[in-house]
Amino acid sequence: MLSLEQCLDGVYKLPQKEKAEFMACFKTVSFPAKTLLIKEGEESKSIYFVARGSLRSYYGQKDKEVTLWFGHEGDLVTCFRSVIKGEKGLENIQLSEDCTFYEIAYDVLNKLTQQFPEINQFYRKLMEESYLYWENRVMMLLFYTAKERYTKLTERSPFVLQRFPLSQIASYLGITQETLSRIRAEK
Repeated sequence: MLSLEQCLDGVYKLPQKEKAEFMACFKTVSFPAKTLLIKEGEESKSIYFVARGSLRSYYGQKDKEVTLWFGHEGDLVTCFRSVIKGEKGLENIQLSEDCTFYEIAYDVLNKLTQQFPEINQFYRKLMEESYLYWENRVMMLLFYTAKERYTKLTERSPFVLQRFPLSQIASYLGITQETLSRIRAEK
């Protein structure tokens, strides 16, 4: 299990005073596997760091689920639409394993960013990394072949192959499970 300090340092190393102030605002929460941490159509007001476990984000479309991203220890988890715009979320975030999180209310984080320039820098770095993730994700889906997408996934996120079913991995890659099986057989 990762400590809160390890999660925060993975984003940006804060000076000790600001880190202590920041860490005091988090609480530890745990949920069992299959819990929907964030539900489509609901508003979320918190951000989380994963201390232990894995999860995925997906859109539900009729009888089909489209996986957006996978998360595990050290990752940021939130519904950006909800916390930033105050709107109901479009995605579901479901735990694939029992999970423990460090949670902070978004309004508390916002106040801290105004009060402490270093925490504002932390938040900026967090948002930059999130933006870069989504830019890479879009580029992958638009310009890479199915085989290249799978190769990139195995290089960048090997935990996904060990912790998630092939149906969810195929959905994330934008391919059928049969295509994924063929690609895996070639390797």
